[in-house]
Amino acid sequence: MTAIAYKDGAMAADEALYDGMFDYKPNKVRKFNGYIYGASGSIPSDIALDEWLFQLATNKRAKKEDYAFNRVGSMPPYNAKSKFEILLVTPDKKMYNINARGSVWPVYSKFWALGSGKEVCMGAMMAGATAAEAVKYAIELCDGCKGKVRTVKL
Repeated sequence: MTAIAYKDGAMAADEALYDGMFDYKPNKVRKFNGYIYGASGSIPSDIALDEWLFQLATNKRAKKEDYAFNRVGSMPPYNAKSKFEILLVTPDKKMYNINARGSVWPVYSKFWALGSGKEVCMGAMMAGATAAEAVKYAIELCDGCKGKVRTVKL
């Protein structure tokens, strides 16, 4: 379960991740080449996202199974078992919501949230909370959200 929130150049997330056997405390939000992103979903999908961003940054050719070039670049490989959602924010503060099938939607909002805590985060940010404060509320109010708040900034 996850709470990821973005507002005013900052993205924040909780630390909850459980794979059925182990309880991890991953860093769900990262900064890479001026972009910030947060991933909600399965661990293998998160690893695929990191590899995809590395390919984009190093100008290596996309693998055959990668998706065709679009606004954001060639997409991470799709796996029918993958369940994930990504919030990607560009250095010029444009937001994109990306799913496991490689669908990319521009987000035309001042703030956005993903994961099981998204409703709490959206409401908190609408009421004036920062991204980090919104995730803190999600940790307090949502069963699947827990741990500390981690934040990255553009």
